[in-house]
Amino acid sequence: LICIVLMATLRAGNAVQAIPWSFAAQFFLCVGGFVTSTVVHAALGFPALHGFAMVGGALWATANAFAIQIMNRLGMALSILVWNTLSCITTALQHKCYLPFLHQNHLEDYPGASDESLPYLFSFFIGVLCTSVFIFTVYSIVKRSDPWVNASAILPSMSAGAIFAVAMTSFVIAIDHLQAAVAYPICSMAPGLVVSLWSILYFREITGRRNLVLLSLAYGLTLVGVAFVTISKEVSLSG
Repeated sequence: LICIVLMATLRAGNAVQAIPWSFAAQFFLCVGGFVTSTVVHAALGFPALHGFAMVGGALWATANAFAIQIMNRLGMALSILVWNTLSCITTALQHKCYLPFLHQNHLEDYPGASDESLPYLFSFFIGVLCTSVFIFTVYSIVKRSDPWVNASAILPSMSAGAIFAVAMTSFVIAIDHLQAAVAYPICSMAPGLVVSLWSILYFREITGRRNLVLLSLAYGLTLVGVAFVTISKEVSLSG
């Protein structure tokens, strides 16, 4: 189980490093993820599709298409940290408000839904692929059928998509074993640490003793928070 969580963390953090980014790269990344999820879907025996998961994939692909523009302004590490923090807050609010975020926890409202997370993965990537096709089509129309495509980035982009799909597979398996309240903070915040290491050691976006100390303190608090969340699964307050 620890290996699964680490795989989700490391692969998610390394998924899009050092790729010349464009809408074409986004498209091929989504294709790589879709192909990998198809293999997982076949291994599961082709379970039913779920529209709610497709919506999630569409939202992810839309955000991911414009991620690099945001990173160019904020920097890679800060952008990923903000993204992951907002993701954790959103998920916490969804569970607090009892929204149907996890269909397997509301089987009475969703007849036929799987009680495991992995069968929803392929539906998620269908939403990802369809949205990325739409975005790339609009981009091609705007560019008058002459989109910028870096041929040398096609295979790396598809490989990054495959890595992301493996990370998502590990992520949903971790959710089933640890529960979303525990797995989500770990698998959402920890990739930011990997991205920060890229930003510090390779891209040199974060420099200076003060900035490094602040970043270390931030991650120290994050680790403490994750530890408390993990412990809270086993501890209940009575009275």
